[in-house]
This record gives sequence, C-alpha cells and structure tokens, in this order.
Amino acid sequence: MTEMAAKAPVVLLADDEPLLLEALEDELINIWPEVNIVSRNQTGTQAIDEFRKQQIDIAFLDIQMPGATGLE
Repeated sequence: MTEMAAKAPVVLLADDEPLLLEALEDELINIWPEVNIVSRNQTGTQAIDEFRKQQIDIAFLDIQMPGATGLE
C-alpha cells in the first residue's frame, strides 16, 4: 500500500510593516519548512486580490492595514 504525500499548505501573508512581514515569513519557514508562501502583501487590498487569484489554504493577516483590514 502506498502513502499519499501530504500537500504543502499554500499560504498568504499580509502586513503593512515590512519588518514584521519578513519576521513572520522567517518564523513560519523555520518552524514549518514545507510551507509554500505564495503571496506577501502590504495592503489589505493587495491581500484580497491575491486571495481571489490563488488557491490559498492559510492566510496570516494583520488586522489594521491600508485599503482593507485583515478581517475584511
């Protein structure tokens, strides 16, 4: 019997603070090496557009960002 390989989760990151966005990406890769970060965004509007374009499994969103909040 063969085992199916687990699919790497597709992740979107959004934070308007570039240093925090970079730190979040570094920490995620450090603790979850197989994660597939496909989108890094600095505004809520960008994050929404990217979320609609791609098949995202997990989104890490800042609550307060220009254009739209992480809750929107």
